[in-house]
Amino acid sequence: MKQLILALSLWSAMVWAAEPAVTNVSAEQRTDGMVVIHYDVADDEGDALNVRVEVSADGGAHFLVPARSFSGDVGDGITSGAGKEIVWDAPRDWDGEYSERMVVQVIATDTVGFPGLEWTEEIVPSGFLLGQDGGAEGSGPARHVHIPYSYRLSTREITRQQYCDFLNEALNAGKVERSGTTAVMAAYTFEGVAKGAKLCTLSDNNLRWNVSHFDVAEGYADFPAVVTWPGALLFCHTYGYDLPTTAEWEKAARGPDHDDAAEHLCYPWGDTFDHTYSTGSSTLQAVGTYPANDYGLYDMAGNVGEWTRTLGANFSPEAYPKREVVEGDLQALASGGARLARGLHTQPLWQWQAVNPGNAWAGSVPMGFRPVQRNGSDSRIEKLNDLQLAYVWRGSDFQAAYDAAGLAYSTSPTQLTVKGVTWRTSGITLNASSPAVVLKGVAAVPLSTLEAIDQAKTLRVAVRNPNSAAAQLAFLSGSTSVEVQLPANMSNVGFVYFDFPEGFTDFSLTADTAGVEIEEIALWVAQGTSVTPPSAVTLVSYDFAHWPIGTVPNAEINFDGELWQCTNLQIQAGAGYSGGNALVMSAGSKVRLPTTLPYTRLKELRVYVKNTSASTSAWLMMSAGGTPIGENEFAANMAAFEAYSFIYSGNAANYHGETEFTLEVSSTPDGWLLISRIELIFQSN
Repeated sequence: MKQLILALSLWSAMVWAAEPAVTNVSAEQRTDGMVVIHYDVADDEGDALNVRVEVSADGGAHFLVPARSFSGDVGDGITSGAGKEIVWDAPRDWDGEYSERMVVQVIATDTVGFPGLEWTEEIVPSGFLLGQDGGAEGSGPARHVHIPYSYRLSTREITRQQYCDFLNEALNAGKVERSGTTAVMAAYTFEGVAKGAKLCTLSDNNLRWNVSHFDVAEGYADFPAVVTWPGALLFCHTYGYDLPTTAEWEKAARGPDHDDAAEHLCYPWGDTFDHTYSTGSSTLQAVGTYPANDYGLYDMAGNVGEWTRTLGANFSPEAYPKREVVEGDLQALASGGARLARGLHTQPLWQWQAVNPGNAWAGSVPMGFRPVQRNGSDSRIEKLNDLQLAYVWRGSDFQAAYDAAGLAYSTSPTQLTVKGVTWRTSGITLNASSPAVVLKGVAAVPLSTLEAIDQAKTLRVAVRNPNSAAAQLAFLSGSTSVEVQLPANMSNVGFVYFDFPEGFTDFSLTADTAGVEIEEIALWVAQGTSVTPPSAVTLVSYDFAHWPIGTVPNAEINFDGELWQCTNLQIQAGAGYSGGNALVMSAGSKVRLPTTLPYTRLKELRVYVKNTSASTSAWLMMSAGGTPIGENEFAANMAAFEAYSFIYSGNAANYHGETEFTLEVSSTPDGWLLISRIELIFQSN
């Protein structure tokens, strides 16, 4: 692997006055590019400490390397002691960059992040309705969005005194400088923000310059800071926070009792504007002057408007991802486009305004912000830990249910209980030789006893079609209907996926008169339900949509500590299934996952594939332990990404196999495929 930082010629610790002492800092870069930092820290009062790291590429003049991927003795709750260790994932944060003048600051404080910030309780993972569907008070449209991680918002907007303290610290660190009547970025780049970018205007009634430092006019210390979007972003990232996405902001503003209601309150307090809760004008007040909402958040409607991370160009809830992806296309920090502003005075909670990021005002409304802290979100390596396997019905379970009911295998029962769940059945029989359920005819097989499931997510059906004609399998959930055509003479089991992020609890399956055989049905639900998973199964997803663009020939890509060995690959921009990037596999390309996985059995591989060639079909092949498992042909002009599954073993009941597999594109000289996502299902016991 290419060495990302060739020489660590100077490492130092920075100790702020009246803060814990950081000493004996040393570091080395491993052959995999990871940087290991050692240090000692002492605090006379024995407080739990906050430790953060800043990295410079110019000998310490500016600490502006976008380094945030740290693990080990870093963050909150660090105790005093010697031999502390931090690991920096430099390949992720600074891939391909080079400097011989690297300097690191290890900074310890006895406060958490920025001193004095108050945070909400955790806002738990769940879905909510973004926007509003019609109604006298609605502006429409709406979109159900699932936020798969917990997060917290600052209960109050950042004040002028807090922002002034930050500016002075950043001034001393070389991040910020004064330019006339503005405070500006001193860096050449920071998360896509250019050197000289305006942070805020300096004036007597906002923040101001006083000879050699920034200060605040008397009487305005508790008023919200009025800043540009780069000014808000720099504050947040300096202390390990971020700006909220528009979905995070709106979910928090609505409060905990309005997650999935069809109609929402217009404001945090009710459906009509009330000056008891907001000025309703550009006349500002001290933060927290008015009552908070049920999450403890002040001024979500009124005082300053608030910046979000989300891009505003042509924004519509209908186009928002159904699953929140921080750093997705709508959240890209490197883009210079307008950003969404929320909470602008008398606007209902679902309304927004696109504002130029360099402006500190949205028309007549001043702009401020509040930071967010997230738990467990990562857009590039998405561990789907909000999912759990709720139910699995295999052929043996169907057989046991028939036997327990004393039914003949050719019988079509009116109801059948499989693993404690009652199916109201019509048009199914049991193929005892498989054993598998034979589903035929137009009658539905509904499952309607899942009241305990609050967020059904994905239904996965292992199916075969032994008929000489094509067969159709249909899925119905609520008003959503999806049909899948199964080719004739389909002797091997294939997997069909139905995704329903809306969170239905009832669904049904139907098949045409040709009939299909169902070997297994599995249902995933959102984490936190009362359902007990039937087995230890882990679903892991690797998403190329936002991976850095460029070629990666004969390379390794590090996915969350798991090295994928790649040959003749590249990342192509604008090709991802969600509008992002995609992995390009051409003839001879290979992707191999070594045997270092912390799992014992790989059950299934699901690949999202597209073939954009105008005239050439391409084949994708999979092998495990050197043994071919299967291949699939993808026709030319395949406009959309389609999910294709490789069953890991011919024995669908056991799923035994190696932990090492290889994906390879056919040897046709001009054949190539795009892959936007790879999903793996592991069994960990």
